[in-house]
Amino acid sequence: MAATSYDAAVADACWVVFDFETTGLSVAEGARIVEIGALKLEGGRVTDHLVTLVDPEVPIPPAATAIHGLYWTAATIRNRHTRQKTTVVTG
Repeated sequence: MAATSYDAAVADACWVVFDFETTGLSVAEGARIVEIGALKLEGGRVTDHLVTLVDPEVPIPPAATAIHGLYWTAATIRNRHTRQKTTVVTG
């Protein structure tokens, strides 16, 4: 299939892609964010990145650690960013 001008515009655009790791699968069931990752893509290349841990202020279930391949423990992230303490990142 031939590339269109739209395809080229999308490929050349600046994008930020986010990835969230959580304590569970459902916010309705109390899942909380424990890690946020972001990649900045420009012209199809990664030009910047961010990874930050978030203290969910609840225990992290072993199943969440197994599903996400998390390498840290609740003790590792204690007192990191919380919902009450937020950080704004600008670039």
